Amino acid sequence: MNVHWLIVLALLWLLALGCDSEAKQQAQETQLIEQYVSARLQDYERTLRERCQERVLTEAIRVSDSLIILEARLSKDTIFKPYKPERPERPEAKVLNDTTPLRPILSRPDSLR
Repeated sequence: MNVHWLIVLALLWLLALGCDSEAKQQAQETQLIEQYVSARLQDYERTLRERCQERVLTEAIRVSDSLIILEARLSKDTIFKPYKPERPERPEAKVLNDTTPLRPILSRPDSLR
């Protein structure tokens, strides 16, 4: 009968250890899940913050470009420039009456021949 009590006590002890380790395991799992969720939330918040900063920078660049263009247009020189004059009409071609006879320019024969 003494052996039966030892077996019962051993079983109760194993049962207690098994329950305790299961509770510890569950606590560890919940802790790991919480760590994972918090890391994912931090990544999500960082991504949102980066996107927001990008949108703000894009809008700021657009507004500053618009202001620079507006300032350049307002500071444009508005002094009246005269128009380009029109092309004059073509003069009449004069026909010269040349009666001189044609003669060679060079008096000696060509050296390449």
